[in-house]
Amino acid sequence: MYIIITGATGTGKSAVAVELASMINGEIISADSMQVYKGMDVGTYKITKGGMKGIEHHLLDVIEPGERFSAAQFKELAEAAIGAIKSRGKIPIVTGGTGLYISALTRGILAAKEPTAQQKSFLRAEFEEHGLEALVNLLNKKDPTAAALIDINNSRRVLRALELIEANKMSLSELRKTTEQNRYKDLYKLFVLEAGREYIYERLDKRVDEMTASGLVNEVKALLSRNNPLSITSMQAIGYKETMEYLKGNISEKKMVENIKQATRNYAKRQVTWFKKYSEAVRINMEGKSVADAAKEISAWL
Repeated sequence: MYIIITGATGTGKSAVAVELASMINGEIISADSMQVYKGMDVGTYKITKGGMKGIEHHLLDVIEPGERFSAAQFKELAEAAIGAIKSRGKIPIVTGGTGLYISALTRGILAAKEPTAQQKSFLRAEFEEHGLEALVNLLNKKDPTAAALIDINNSRRVLRALELIEANKMSLSELRKTTEQNRYKDLYKLFVLEAGREYIYERLDKRVDEMTASGLVNEVKALLSRNNPLSITSMQAIGYKETMEYLKGNISEKKMVENIKQATRNYAKRQVTWFKKYSEAVRINMEGKSVADAAKEISAWL
């Protein structure tokens, strides 16, 4: 068996996981899509050595910012880490807020053909010539169920959905039926940390202030000083794209901080929505509760 601790950013997942690990002889596997990148520490609010309190952590600082990292790669590395931790007689604790990574383990990952260069080129040409609305209309025509479920304001997601539909000649819902076959075959107990909007927003605003005071701008400068420093994926990290806009002179430092706070809040809202779908989850209300109390509550469920 392995344990999953997830929830929206700002709910205290990392600290609770460390506390729980110290109680039950566990090791932690990060499920954060941006903390896999080396050198991206301040902007991802990556746990420090001190914060780890001697607990072994896995899947942090795995690749360079110029490299791509996918949910499939996460699944492969996480499964290997779970097996290794169990072989040492310890309990694996997967913790992080990247919902796609959690689903990759618990629900499996989409087994699909990748689009050809020609299919990709056609869809991107459609986007450039006719805009996002034309792609959304095409998605509604080909797969209305998918169009109703994904964020149709996100051009990257719409393009990806259409690419998969074109490459596999079937709807996304049909493709998803194949995922169960490759989910990680082990029992798990899933805990979602929750809190009210005001509680989360207050913590997130404080976090962003801490990040900017701790050298976020200098961290992004260091990344940009490298050759081909950031991949398409790492560039999307909240905090980094806003800081790059500031460094380009497009926005003020005050506006940069405001934009990071707003983007972080929006991300937290999307996470809350995502984690509502896990009917098997035990939900832990973090308001008025210490890290130790939350860990004890989880331990009692185990």
